[in-house]
Amino acid sequence: MGKYEETSRYILDHVGGVGNITNVTHCATRLRIEVAKKSIVDMEALKEIPEAAGIVDKGRQLQVIIGPKVNDAYNEFLDISGWKPGMNADAEVEDLSANQPHNAKWVMDKIAGFMAPVFMPIVPAMIVGGMILAIARVGINYFGLDTNSGTANICMALFDAGFTYFPIWVGYTMSKQLKIPEIYGAFLGAVLVCSRINGVEGLSFLGIPIPTVSYGSTVFPVMLGVFFMYFV
Repeated sequence: MGKYEETSRYILDHVGGVGNITNVTHCATRLRIEVAKKSIVDMEALKEIPEAAGIVDKGRQLQVIIGPKVNDAYNEFLDISGWKPGMNADAEVEDLSANQPHNAKWVMDKIAGFMAPVFMPIVPAMIVGGMILAIARVGINYFGLDTNSGTANICMALFDAGFTYFPIWVGYTMSKQLKIPEIYGAFLGAVLVCSRINGVEGLSFLGIPIPTVSYGSTVFPVMLGVFFMYFV
């Protein structure tokens, strides 16, 4: 096992065991663990988690602050706990809403808690794509790099992978957050950016005209689609 073996075992012991865990995700710096019953979680003990900078209490979601190596901690925790997606999906969930005022802060916390795991995993791809585009522009503008050269095209391909195909990444991570198969959301995103649909004029479906829309780099269309898919 790796660096976070002790951390993982400590967390598992004090959140009520794997049977109390309903979901495990992570963002850029935090390991996010959702529990079915908050009442059996030892919050005082979790404040002393080894190899962690602290814990944030978000109701049934516990956010362990790890840092930039959170992906290592996430994988280690999955190995140690044996938790897998879908496990304990039918567990009885403790209702905490009665103890929380449903004010503006509560609403914002709910929205942020949902959106962070959707977008944070995509941030590295966006950063790489943006940096590659900047490097390509510098090369074209100041070092005579031909816009039609193989180097320029490869750089633009890396940028497109991060931004033009953004609906695929959002579809994947949002499906994961909603606990439906991730491939469903990724497939929907791929349909939206398909060259037969994306930005094509004069489309219709069963005689119903379809407006011309460019879905590349968009967010809301695929999010609405995955929400609809979830309820269907």
